[in-house]
Amino acid sequence: MTEFFHSCTTNDRKREIEELLNSFAGQPGSWRHCLYFLSNSRNEYVMMYSLTVFENLVNKMWVGVASEDKAELRSCLPKLLLSQHALLPFFIRNKLCKVIVDIGRQDWPMFYHDFFSNTLQLVQSPSLAPLGLVLLKMTSEELVCPREDLNVSPCFMCISLLMYLALIGVLVGDSTPVGLESESGTLCLLALECLAHLFSWIPLSSSITPALLASIFHFARFGCQLPVKTKPPPTSNGDSSPGNLANGSNAQGRTGQMVGHADRARLGVMAMSCINELMCKNCVPLDFEEFLLRMFQQTFYLLQRLTNSHSHTNTHSVKNRLQELDERLCLIPTDNLFNSHSLNNLVEVTCYGSQISLYDVEMAVPSVLKPDLIDVHAQSLAALQAYSHWLAQFCSEVQRQQDQTQFVDLITSGLAATTPLINAKVTASVWHTLFSYFHPVHSKVKSVCWCVFVLQAHVLVCRALSNMLLLPWPSLPEAEQQWPNRSANHTRLISTLTHQYRLLPRPPDHHPTSKVVLQQTLCVLKDIVDSISGEATKSRQICYQSLQESVQVTLALFPLYIQQPDVTDEMLSFFLTLFQALRVQMGVAFTEQIIQTFLSMFTREQLAVSILQEGSSGSKVVQKFLKILQVVVQEPGQTFKPMLPSILSLCMEQVYPIVAERSCPDVKAEMFELLFQILHQNWRFFFKTSVLSSVQRTGAEEHMENQAQFIAAMQAFGQSFLQPDIHIFKQNLSYLEILNSKHKLYHRKLFRSSMLFHFINVLLQVLLHKSHDLLQDDITVALYNMAAVDFQAFYSSFLPEFLNGCQGLDPHQRTTLARNFTPERDLPSFSQGVYRLVNDLRFYRLCNGSLPPGTLKL
Repeated sequence: MTEFFHSCTTNDRKREIEELLNSFAGQPGSWRHCLYFLSNSRNEYVMMYSLTVFENLVNKMWVGVASEDKAELRSCLPKLLLSQHALLPFFIRNKLCKVIVDIGRQDWPMFYHDFFSNTLQLVQSPSLAPLGLVLLKMTSEELVCPREDLNVSPCFMCISLLMYLALIGVLVGDSTPVGLESESGTLCLLALECLAHLFSWIPLSSSITPALLASIFHFARFGCQLPVKTKPPPTSNGDSSPGNLANGSNAQGRTGQMVGHADRARLGVMAMSCINELMCKNCVPLDFEEFLLRMFQQTFYLLQRLTNSHSHTNTHSVKNRLQELDERLCLIPTDNLFNSHSLNNLVEVTCYGSQISLYDVEMAVPSVLKPDLIDVHAQSLAALQAYSHWLAQFCSEVQRQQDQTQFVDLITSGLAATTPLINAKVTASVWHTLFSYFHPVHSKVKSVCWCVFVLQAHVLVCRALSNMLLLPWPSLPEAEQQWPNRSANHTRLISTLTHQYRLLPRPPDHHPTSKVVLQQTLCVLKDIVDSISGEATKSRQICYQSLQESVQVTLALFPLYIQQPDVTDEMLSFFLTLFQALRVQMGVAFTEQIIQTFLSMFTREQLAVSILQEGSSGSKVVQKFLKILQVVVQEPGQTFKPMLPSILSLCMEQVYPIVAERSCPDVKAEMFELLFQILHQNWRFFFKTSVLSSVQRTGAEEHMENQAQFIAAMQAFGQSFLQPDIHIFKQNLSYLEILNSKHKLYHRKLFRSSMLFHFINVLLQVLLHKSHDLLQDDITVALYNMAAVDFQAFYSSFLPEFLNGCQGLDPHQRTTLARNFTPERDLPSFSQGVYRLVNDLRFYRLCNGSLPPGTLKL
């Protein structure tokens, strides 16, 4: 091993040594030699290699190891750890702990029943507690994903509770209001690490106690303290360092030495990680009111500790104080806790703290405003006043800074949080008030703020003016609404807003001003249309009458800008909003003209150029085009049915070949959505079965049309299940289930005779390969619905055929698997049968692959 890592060893010699080592590791019984090496050698290379052999044995070959050898390893390795942990380098000790935990993961509870109890005994032992906590954390990490053949049972939950209680004992016992000794600091840091990981997976509702919460916040305060500059006390070895708390190395020789500032700060950071885990999981303990009160009190206390101190009273000192702290302490969970009364502390943290707290600004402000609740009356004014007060305070803090230019981005980020207010119907007077608070701000900052607001306010003012003319006036009867007069005024408003737009040169002159006019005008028009999408028919009629000329101009400009994706993206956004809000007012003829124009422009070559630039404007253009087609094919009645062949052809012959073997997740998702809507909303385009025969289920022969297109669509869905994108997989599986629920897809003669077993086979293979384990339940339900078409054929025909095609099994194992899958017909029993089949099949393959050559298989 020393030769291998020596700088003078040639690469050829290293390869030769590597082959020798790999050959040795693969020999039966090599682990006995490694156990001797590990017990008697102090060479770190030799110890690490020996542990690697053990790790490979446990994780890859454990099934084929003799039971008496397993028992010996379960006994020897923990004894070795206990006897030598104080002498081992921490990375060797941690590797040995990992091997022991791996064995526990494999053999608990049947063959290693005292695995947990041994670990918990270590945690409760004063001298061995650090070692026990290292093992406990690794155990927690492994239990997040238990063994395939181990169910989450009451025993499992009991063990998690025991681990949790052991940690509480360590933390609550050491969270005293006096200084921490080094040994206690080591234990507390390790316990907090374990606790943070446990919080990420164990049920919390019945686990959080007031004492534990108080202890966690007690440790969080350590991170808010600045170092006290005093001379360190002398030590016996001349080293004033408090030692490394991270690796859990021995603390016995440092008893009485106090924890230094750096280690106290790390305790604070780790405690904050625990708090964030609680908040991220939206923990609701049994005694919720007390928990909520304590969370508020303790969090605000931490904010005060971050910004206030008896010895730090001026602004400059607070700024220096915050910049000296670990930036991770600024990750206090603000989005669920802050209100207008606590923003004072947030302002100081934001202005003087790290860049991380920009997130707090953008998360806390919308939480206070609750823009979804804002209306045009008292609520909006109250919310505006609350926000304006905070914004004014925020700006005044910025103004006090010496270098104001560095806060331009900070201000812009804060203003970005006001965007949701634009969507609320607030009068122009959720803006004059707001602008007035920017008067005291430095001119350079003010100019940036103004640019942000001008762009947003322009859209808002145009919408406000339009809505005043389009929306019914409250408290007035229909006869007094003055619709003719308002319609004329709205036409003049739109004409004024689009004057430059309608005069754009054709062909385009490529002048930058032209593009700006086009994009800004379409943005305003789209917002006007979107704002009345859910309003009465009269409002939408007036809106479309005013927009008609602009819509015609946009359609004429579209082919001229087809090579400029950023412009066509804006155009298609406008058309998509039109189709969603005003397609009835647009009429059939003009709608068909728009669609035919798009279909003629999006050739396969144009689509390829756009789609292959993933994430670009071109890709977004194709997505919006597909969204428009989705709206068209969902229109009820026969209005747009003549366009279905063209839309299907574009989908299957032009878009699908480009995206089939590529990632393109966004375009794929929209394409399959379109394909689903074509099938779902236009089922009779493929199946002409009469309503009477469907109700009577007479078994009459199905009359099918456009069979080739239907088969191509089903093949596209099936192909998507062979690819790694889990989001597309989930989406398409749900589409098939809806089609079966609404239209009996799986029961259709064509699907049942030529596609059904192919889909079942693909879904079973997905379960076997564990490529989409998050969707295991969804896949099993779909398998059940497919098998339910003909359970007899599934059990007697498909299952034997499927097992015969599975590699890595012998005939006896295939027979056993088929016999164990009992022919149940209810969903719970069928699901259990599928899980057992998949797990047993994997188990047999693992056994067969790990047995030494020539082993007799019984």
